[in-house]
Formats: sequence, structure tokens, C-alpha cells
Amino acid sequence: MEEPKFYKDFSSDFLSGEFNQFVFSGNIYDIFEYENEYLNLSDYLTKKLSNTRTVIIFNVAEGIDFVSKKERDEFINILSENLTFFESFEDKRSWVIKGIAASKSSPLEGLKILKEAVDLSQKKDTPKNFPKSFAILIEHAETLIPDMEVSRMFDFDRQKLVFLRDWLCDEKFIKSNNLLMFISQTTSEIHKSVVNLPSMDNVVIDYPDFTERKSFIEKEIKKHELKCDIPIERATDLTAGLNINGIRHIIVGTRYTKIPLTEDLILSKTEEVIKGTIGDYIKVINPDHGFEAVYGASKIKSELQRQVKIIKLNDSSIIPRGYLICGRNGVGKTYIMEAFAKELGWLCIELKNLRQKYLGETDVVFERVKNVLESFKNVMVFIDEADTMFGGRGQDVHETEKRLTGNFIKMIGDPKNRGKILWVFITSRPDLLLPDFIRRLEIKIGFFNPKGDDRLDFLKNILSDVEIDYTKLTDEEKTKITDVFKEFSPAEFKMLSTQLKAEKKLKGSTLTIDEIASLMKRFNLNIGREKYIEQDEYAKAFSTFVDMIE
Repeated sequence: MEEPKFYKDFSSDFLSGEFNQFVFSGNIYDIFEYENEYLNLSDYLTKKLSNTRTVIIFNVAEGIDFVSKKERDEFINILSENLTFFESFEDKRSWVIKGIAASKSSPLEGLKILKEAVDLSQKKDTPKNFPKSFAILIEHAETLIPDMEVSRMFDFDRQKLVFLRDWLCDEKFIKSNNLLMFISQTTSEIHKSVVNLPSMDNVVIDYPDFTERKSFIEKEIKKHELKCDIPIERATDLTAGLNINGIRHIIVGTRYTKIPLTEDLILSKTEEVIKGTIGDYIKVINPDHGFEAVYGASKIKSELQRQVKIIKLNDSSIIPRGYLICGRNGVGKTYIMEAFAKELGWLCIELKNLRQKYLGETDVVFERVKNVLESFKNVMVFIDEADTMFGGRGQDVHETEKRLTGNFIKMIGDPKNRGKILWVFITSRPDLLLPDFIRRLEIKIGFFNPKGDDRLDFLKNILSDVEIDYTKLTDEEKTKITDVFKEFSPAEFKMLSTQLKAEKKLKGSTLTIDEIASLMKRFNLNIGREKYIEQDEYAKAFSTFVDMIE
């Protein structure tokens, strides 16, 4: 089995002598194959390193832990023999044992024990030294040295931070053959003064790509004789954003329930697992309608169908980075773009709740979301009400907001994401978006109130909902109903259709044209009209194609 990319990068950086301090971030909750079994990250690193090193695992809940009792006893005895601040061996041994025990409640005591041992291993004039170099794994590093202002820290948190910084900057340690590895889902959660040390290397563990996911799914389906109602390629596409551990959970559930793997099942489980991994910041959308359910909007549908063909050529050099969809409220922007997603067949997600109220939390959320998004092969990312999502870069904007905005601008513009991530910004106020976003969203499409045949298409559909065939109406009836209908918008179409069906049920028989026209006249269509006119003007100003401006 080939080693994962992150382990190759780590090995190369360490063996070159450039680094011996690492932060492992990203997909840390995955499982990794080792000799025909799957292990979590700590166990995988332990297996890989334990032949040539003494592996010590440390976290704030369990303190110092060893791979075996033999290594624990050896550690205690050798360290005790070399201590100089006690007379008797028993006093020395007692101090080490108490320090290991105390590390469960006092992380600083644990760090002191570890540093004492590492310092000893670097000496050459000791009567008895450790037989192997150390590899120290610090799990949940964000709980040991969280990223918070020093002024807000308790004394013991400041002590831990100062102690670690001094240790990591020690030239003897930097030049030694010992390893110190921090594990955290995001580097944003670890104190920046540690993460940004020149001696510290960040190893990002990527989410599995299409080939890795497909291989695992095929192997598990064959191994457990599972039934899959969709092609393996489609099942693999739908698990984008999941790690192998998440896919395993879906497989285990399917084995138990005996339910075949279906598109709906995978999508629902995918959303559950992603939420469990990174939080409630991504919503998986499974559009239940394509262009066949979109009435009117003939020019928009024609252009979007053209865009589908371009994207399906799979040439990243001609696939747009994204789309800016602008137009008045209630004109059907989101509904039509969901149909676009359905026609394209890509996984479709919506970003939400990105802004957080606590200092530094927004940076953590972004890093988690970025790691997941960049693991997708083909994904369409919806940002509805995009003008309210990002705070801009003005003087009155908080630094956290500026960083969030800047980070998204970088991610959208990153060449490696072109053809993999398709951004869809939906807004009625494109003028409020930063020019950096406007430039990167190469195709801008204005959505307008339907006119002519497009409006007639809507009217025919609404009348058919109450069992009236427009083509069988007299010219006088057509004129009467069309004149009343001309001011309605697509959002009002739906409301009108609902009210007409309700009226028909109340009456208990088919409505007449006069009754329909009478109900239409009841609607107050002046609400927000000035705002809609303004939004139409913005849509015209930002549209890429002049022939689509109504």
C-alpha cells in the first residue's frame, strides 16, 4: 500500500533536516490504511514511527502515554538514573512517576517531564541514555495552547505557552533527531506564536480524492456484498467532501439495514457526516427539478444550457470560476440556478453561518470549510444573498471580516480550484460586492421579470393548475386575463397559483375567467416596486451578455 501524500511530505521535510516540529492539520479524523487495516491518525503515526523511535502520546485529558509498558518502564528508569536534583534513585524515580501521573491534571508538568527526557537524549556524556530518539505526538493541540490573546489567558496558560515556545526555539532541540508533532484540525485554533515559528512545518492532510474514494467504495461493496442502485462513479461523486472514515460509516449503516446505496441515502448521510466534522456551515442541496420545471426565462435557460455544455467539456481553462446571478427579489434566481445544478449533475452545496461572534472563531470556520471544499472534484457552491455574506475591506470593517473576505477572494482565484469548484453568487445588489469578487465571477447574468412569450408561458401554467386551458379561451378572455396578469413577478406567480387553487377548492367547481381576474386584482403589486426598479437597473449594469438584458 502506497503511503499517503501527507506522510511522504512529512518524511521528506524531516529527513532533509529542515524541520523536526510539525503541525498536522486538515483531515485529521480520517482513517489510514496500514498493513490491510485502517487506523486513526495517532495510531497510524505510531505504527509508522515506533520501529525507530520511542513514541509518546500526550494530550490534556490523558497526560503522557506510551505505546507499551516496556517503553514506559524504560523511560522512567533511564530518566531517573540521569536526574541530578535528587540523591537516591528511588527519589528520582518517584519524581518521574509523579510527574507522569500529574500530567493528566497539569499539562505543564507533563511538558517538563518530556523536555527533561528530550534534553537528556541530546547529551553524549551520560552513563546510560535512551536507545532511540523520541517522537512526541501532542493530540488536540488547540486545547493545550489555544489561539487567544495573551492578556486574556490565565497564568497557567501563559506558562504553558512560554515554556513551549522556549523549548521549540532551543537550537539544540531544533538540530536534534527528535520529533515533536502537534495534531489539530486547523492551525487557526493553535496559538499563532507557535504555529508561525520558522522551525514549525504545517503538514496538511487532504481529504481523499475521487480515485481514493472510488477504490475504497468498490472494495467495501465487494467485501460485504452490498447492493448499490447507482453507478460507482456517481456514488463516488456524491461522497465528495467525506473522508474514508465518513464513507465507512455509510457502508456500516447500509450493511446493518440491508438498504441499497441510493443517491438520496448517500446525500443525506454525506451532509450528516460533514456537519459532524466541520459544523453547521455547509448545507448539501439536492435539487429535485431541472430546466423542465422552469417556466419562461427562455434566454436564461438557453445560456445556462450552453454553460452546462462548456463545463462538461472538462477543460478547466475554459470553465468559468463562477457566476454572478443578479436581479430583483422574487424573480426566481435561486430556483433556476438549482435547476442548472441538476442539469450539470455536480454536487451542490450552500455556505452559511460563516461569521462567528467570538474572536478567531471565523478563521477556524473558514479553514475547516476550505479543507472540505478543496477536496471536492466537482462541486457547485451557492452563496445566496452574497452581498450580506462578506463585510468588505473598509475602515469600519472588523479585521476578522476583512480576513474572511480576503481568504474567499484568494480561494475563488486559486488556479488549482478552477474546474473543480464552481461559485454561484446570488444577489439583488451586485453593486455592494467588492470588485475582486466581480472580476473573479466571470459570467454575470441578470434575471428580469418575464415578458412576451415567457410571461405567457407562466400564465398558461398557472391556469392549468386550476384546469383551464389557455388555448381554448376566447380572444376577449385572453385579453382580460393578460391585462391583469402583466404586473405579476415570478414570486407572485407562485402565490397567485396557490390562491387560485384554494379558491377553486372553496367553490367546489372550476373558476371562471372573471373570477380569476377578480382575484388577481385583489393583490397589491405596488409593494417594493421602487426597490425592484432599482434592482433591475443593477442587473442590467452588471450583465455580461447584452442580448440577455430585458
